Amino acid sequence: MSHLFEEYKIGSVTLKNRVAMAPMGHVHAADGGVSEQQHAYILERAKGGFGLIYPSAHTVTDKYEKPEGSGNFLFNYSQAARLAHLVDEVHQYGAKFAIQLTPGYGRVNKGNPAQTIHVSASDNRAFYYPDVVCHTLTVEIHELVACMGKSAALAKMAGVDIIEIHAYGGYLIDQFMSKVWNRRDDEYGGSLDNRMRFFNECTQAVRRAVGPDFPISVKYTPVHEIEGGRTFEDEGIEIARRLQDMDFAYMHVDYGCYERWNLAIPSAYEKQGAQLHVAERLRKEGITMPFLIQGKLNDPVEAERVIESGLTDMIALGKQSLADPYWPSKVKNGRVDDIDFCC
Repeated sequence: MSHLFEEYKIGSVTLKNRVAMAPMGHVHAADGGVSEQQHAYILERAKGGFGLIYPSAHTVTDKYEKPEGSGNFLFNYSQAARLAHLVDEVHQYGAKFAIQLTPGYGRVNKGNPAQTIHVSASDNRAFYYPDVVCHTLTVEIHELVACMGKSAALAKMAGVDIIEIHAYGGYLIDQFMSKVWNRRDDEYGGSLDNRMRFFNECTQAVRRAVGPDFPISVKYTPVHEIEGGRTFEDEGIEIARRLQDMDFAYMHVDYGCYERWNLAIPSAYEKQGAQLHVAERLRKEGITMPFLIQGKLNDPVEAERVIESGLTDMIALGKQSLADPYWPSKVKNGRVDDIDFCC
């Protein structure tokens, strides 16, 4: 497993191996900050040998999202202080810490409509509440962009090593980028240039906040697999080419969306390496930037193969990290038979 456990450099950050704990939602504090339970959960994966740790995505404002229906939040010093404590302890085990920043969930927000303002790029139906029509964001867009910058500054202050733009799977940024959810006729709608404007502004705000040398990655979905959604041929490859020309350290490749959740979060019924074909197509189309790939890659032999082949530069394990936090250390030390495998 020489490739899987060799050091990997991302800008100024050196990972001890190429295995990441994938971002997943889990119990946080009442205000969306890191709770004691979440702290212990994440730290156990750092102890288990993961080279890069992702918590759940951090929303940059609670104006439209509430902690009970979302992942983590990062917009004040209290949240940043608890995050800093966790990052410091993760570093003590030789792991690095990445954080996804998002302006929100938009139409896929789980919040109770009686307490939450559901928003989106256009007047879309809320995913969990089909009778609710989302408010179309207008001047609030600029507030969200500013919040992305502020939260990026807090993340850097907390010692986070990598910031990832949460632009995938039908969440709010992706709702702006995608024709199926963006039916605007202003500067944020219509052409692909306009539909990517919100994404570009969020990315620029983060870059201004953290400086020119801080590693920023992007999570992106080339194919939604729904009627009217993005396909490789219809903008999926084109957007990937644009991302390659931007200042991203790597692309966190994804597949599907909420309507096809079994593709985004592969179940026991999906095949091993369920998202590899997406990366294979991107490579075939000339996308050479570093990749982080997930999707049932818990077979150590397959994980080694996809890195050795150059298809990806890192792998992420989600449910497998739940089943056995010590997967990396057991694989590295030849104790594969001791692994509690997730199906």
